[in-house]
Amino acid sequence: MAAARLHPLPLPTDRTLGASHIDLRGSEAIFSYDYEADDGTVRVVELKFEGLQACRWVVHEYCQLADLHDLNHAVEFEDSPWLRELRALRHPVPWDAPELRHFSIYFDDRGCLDIIAAGLSLGRPDGA
Repeated sequence: MAAARLHPLPLPTDRTLGASHIDLRGSEAIFSYDYEADDGTVRVVELKFEGLQACRWVVHEYCQLADLHDLNHAVEFEDSPWLRELRALRHPVPWDAPELRHFSIYFDDRGCLDIIAAGLSLGRPDGA
């Protein structure tokens, strides 16, 4: 899988305490994760995925080597086996249906969040 774009995350994913949450709202998903700063304060980052089509969490032990990527970015794959699989399954869609994109975020020693959606909005961490 070749990465097409790197989307800088508001805070890296290597200092999480393990508190993450996904809120599914129809065709939208809000994913939040915590980050422990050097001074011990905990901040929360929210990422919004628009046009959600599919999501999955893969624990670290089952992540493929291609999943173990940069901890400072959400990686958007131009093409992936999962994206091809979903495109092949999709029923005929209206001409104005959004193009699907595969986003992946790796959390150090925890796992990988994979999302198929139309877009990603990177929020600012709370308290920033």
